[in-house]
Amino acid sequence: LRNKMDESLTESVSFADAQDAFYALSALATKVLGEVTAGMLDQPLTTMVTTNWWSLTEVGDASPYVSELDACLRAAMPVVRVALVDHPGAFRAFCDKFVRAFTARYMACLYLCQRIGEMGAQQLLLDAQGIRSILLDAPIMEAVDGNGDELPVAPLPTVYKNYVSREVPRAEMLLKLLATPETRFAASIKALWTGATAAELQRGMQLRNMSRRAQAAGLAELGLGEGASG
Repeated sequence: LRNKMDESLTESVSFADAQDAFYALSALATKVLGEVTAGMLDQPLTTMVTTNWWSLTEVGDASPYVSELDACLRAAMPVVRVALVDHPGAFRAFCDKFVRAFTARYMACLYLCQRIGEMGAQQLLLDAQGIRSILLDAPIMEAVDGNGDELPVAPLPTVYKNYVSREVPRAEMLLKLLATPETRFAASIKALWTGATAAELQRGMQLRNMSRRAQAAGLAELGLGEGASG
């Protein structure tokens, strides 16, 4: 538009404010879209939270909530890909916002589980590995445009891939700890989760349904109990 103006006016007319407002609105839109998409997965996560992981006696295939989560993403992600097909930068931003919102929800829901036994932790660990694969597949899920043509598959966004590969293993590490016998819990923490805080460890022990005495003993063994030095 500036190119069509009289040259005498170009120095006095600026669209900087309008451009800033547009970029801010675009950023907000991708953030909201990412959070809404993550919110579509709340029902599968609720199923995970309400499952009795304490009394599970054997590990099988991926739990039904994982398949439900996959189905939700296969319904949502292609729609967003088609809508943003001409705006790859916006799609990458959407993917980043989505995965950050979902992983936060996922970790929070793991801690909302009432009690997790050894077999339950092993099943949840298997499920977490499945969820990681689903997340890595999400941005490149098959999508068909309005003409019935399949969209070409773009490379998986590097930032997204790195985030999934870094954050989901945090859940896997927690579940590996919960899958260890109570007597080896502290020793496993020393080997697997050296940077955990006392609060994080106590939450893990509570999920493992350890008694207060056992929790105190475990924290003391790790040098994190009351009165421990350093």
